[in-house]
Amino acid sequence: MCGFGRVGTQAAGRLRAHGFDVVVVDTSKERVERARREGVPHCRGEPHRPSDAGACGCGQGQVRGGFVQTRTRPTCT
Repeated sequence: MCGFGRVGTQAAGRLRAHGFDVVVVDTSKERVERARREGVPHCRGEPHRPSDAGACGCGQGQVRGGFVQTRTRPTCT
């Protein structure tokens, strides 16, 4: 999940409610902290950077499924 603002939080909640695992990647320290408090796996960084995405396991065979971008001006590519 790229972004854990209002839309990302709602999307993550719905996905988790249907049994999907979600990993949040966000640049905001506050949003990453909220994800931690809510028990959502997370990391702080830009998901388009291999080093940041790799910190969450993205691109290492650990991620199956989709990709959700929640920014109106995406930095995710």
